[in-house]
Amino acid sequence: MIVAQISDLHVRRAGHVLHHMPNTASYVERAIDLLHAMDPRPTLVLATGDLTERGSPHEYRRLRTLLGRLEIPAFLLPGNHDRRDALRRAFADHAYLTTCATHASYAFDAWPLRVIALDSTYPSRAGGYVDDERLAWLDAELCEHPNRPTILALHHPPFRTGVRALDAHGFLNVERLGEIVRRNPQIARIICGHVHTAPMQPWNGTLACTAPSTSPQFVVGRSPLGIGLEAAGILTHEWTFDAALRTSVVRIDGRYAALIA
Repeated sequence: MIVAQISDLHVRRAGHVLHHMPNTASYVERAIDLLHAMDPRPTLVLATGDLTERGSPHEYRRLRTLLGRLEIPAFLLPGNHDRRDALRRAFADHAYLTTCATHASYAFDAWPLRVIALDSTYPSRAGGYVDDERLAWLDAELCEHPNRPTILALHHPPFRTGVRALDAHGFLNVERLGEIVRRNPQIARIICGHVHTAPMQPWNGTLACTAPSTSPQFVVGRSPLGIGLEAAGILTHEWTFDAALRTSVVRIDGRYAALIA
């Protein structure tokens, strides 16, 4: 089975563009075309945050129209550019978004995997955030299925990326999150967004990675200003018959895949 990960769509209302990421909506459409063309097709799509640029009702209506073309089940997770309440209103039929009253975390079975989506956002905060309630919820979900291979999805990566501008925002309570991850070896992968590129590194006994954005854009690189150019892309996480999870980067325009773990 294949979990496709799209991230950092940054959809704006019609007629508005981002100076550094033009035509974000058209690249969402291209990403959907790519997903439909895959053979085999992904089992599900997980969108790991920054679905819109400002979290406005206009943007979510446009996002809903764009994702309405998708013929594969999709699950959404907010990022720091999103607004949780507006997302829930726009996607009221996505009942999983209201699993928890104070955060948009949820879990579901995608046999033979289990997927846990942990909301790492807090209003007006750019960096990651998990509080006692979220950590207790996560711990309980993991304890309920200790032997089920699990993908843990967040918007914010829990590791330091080397991107100064993003690392400076920090991740509140990330050490306690790490303790929970370390106690649960069934976590086969931690998948995130936020940094618009695809680093991967070991973290507390598992592998953690981030996805590229669906739009081509300037991303943080080696310079102090963090300017680099990277092609649009998605990640695929494929669970194979030999009980291994393999993660690949697939570029939207070139449609080539590169195995990264």
